[in-house]
Amino acid sequence: MTIIWSLSIVFFVSCESAGDKRLDFALEQAGKNRIGLEKVLNYYQNDSLKLEAARFLIRNMPGHGGYEDDRLDSVKAVMKAAVELNIGGYLPDSEWKRKWD
Repeated sequence: MTIIWSLSIVFFVSCESAGDKRLDFALEQAGKNRIGLEKVLNYYQNDSLKLEAARFLIRNMPGHGGYEDDRLDSVKAVMKAAVELNIGGYLPDSEWKRKWD
């Protein structure tokens, strides 16, 4: 029984250090947004459940960024082409077009 407890502790400690490494990596990759992410972590430091949720989200952020360049947003590119080409003879009203712009 002692062996099982010892292995469990080693397992959880190793998972914690791997999670910490991923958190550190995510914070390094955040660049100028790091300050904001650290503020979130500090804000939830007294609520262990919310702190772990924030840590989970931050650890999983790398590779899930967004684009500010419309050329990289496939939906906007398709809608822009449809409006410019007036595909299907349908020209959206100005409110609909404003939302997509």
